[in-house]
Amino acid sequence: MSVFFQTVQTATCIQGTFGSNCSNICQCVNNENCSHVDGGCPNNQCAAGWTHANCSVACNRSTFGSNCSNICHCHNNATCNHVDGVCSNKRCAAGWTHDNCSVACDHGNFGENCSYECHCINGVRCDPVFGNCPDDLCAPGWTQSNCSVACNPDMFGKNCSSRCHCLFGASCDKSSGLCPDNLCAPGWTESNCSVACDQGLFGLNCSTQCHCLHKANCNHVSGNCSNEQCEPGWTHSNCSVAPL
Repeated sequence: MSVFFQTVQTATCIQGTFGSNCSNICQCVNNENCSHVDGGCPNNQCAAGWTHANCSVACNRSTFGSNCSNICHCHNNATCNHVDGVCSNKRCAAGWTHDNCSVACDHGNFGENCSYECHCINGVRCDPVFGNCPDDLCAPGWTQSNCSVACNPDMFGKNCSSRCHCLFGASCDKSSGLCPDNLCAPGWTESNCSVACDQGLFGLNCSTQCHCLHKANCNHVSGNCSNEQCEPGWTHSNCSVAPL
């Protein structure tokens, strides 16, 4: 009696696939082949954007990249691509920039698209999201909670607490208080026109002498005497006119 043996040939999945009917795609780092049975990758290293024992699970909606270790930073908490981190709405959350919103704003900038400038005292870094400065200390010339609002045109300096004294009410530099062409309003002097005339002087450039009875003080702007009396030989409301 003759006995015949039939050889049964079995085929493994083609490279890059695994599992039932070879219907699953390998997701191994550097496109390495996975186990054709269970999808396990060499050294358990998954491609960017994938996780789990056989690298078959995409990163959750808020993470991406290698080992799903990077946090998405998309505007309004939109989802990002689980592989490269690109936001679905193409907009980064405040404080973040770059193609995939993975880079914090540079020193000195904050907000959406890192488009706002920090204004902290001594140039220290502000919060990259909201712009708040350490201890809420703004640079001279700036105010509000995140130091993003310039002083009003007639104010300058730290906390916008100093008043400009420019000729004809012109605006001064919000940081230094310097006036256009260094022209001070009557009654004021120094480089930023922040110092009142010395006692005994008043007016434009502090160039006019007071003439008050008994050397009383006069107003440094108008020259009017505090005792409303002129010294002998002078008249007018501010005692600046000598009789003919």
